[in-house]
Amino acid sequence: MPQKKPNKKLIVSKFVEIPAKSKREFWQREYVLLGRLAERYSLEFLRDTSFSLKGESLAILFAPKILKDLDKRFKIYSSESRISREPQIILKDDPLHQPVLIERKPKTIRDFLNEKD
Repeated sequence: MPQKKPNKKLIVSKFVEIPAKSKREFWQREYVLLGRLAERYSLEFLRDTSFSLKGESLAILFAPKILKDLDKRFKIYSSESRISREPQIILKDDPLHQPVLIERKPKTIRDFLNEKD
């Protein structure tokens, strides 16, 4: 079952105080910054991470110290999520199943072109 896409407004509202006026320009600017963050990290990571303080814009997250912190968090997040997403496959030898070897004849272009259905 496919997962839902993260809600971008909720992601922005986690990091930023939403102003009462001039919302159109605010959302345009914040979506551009969110897109730049999503190129570097994933939207799922941004949805799952949080900071203790809210700023006035997502531009705060592009400060060098905060980017270092986000890089560390993303490295941990991606390694944990990759481990949890990989299915565990256990192979067992089936005593009733006999392996079948199929000998294949190398096919030439002439054989391919002269082949009838």
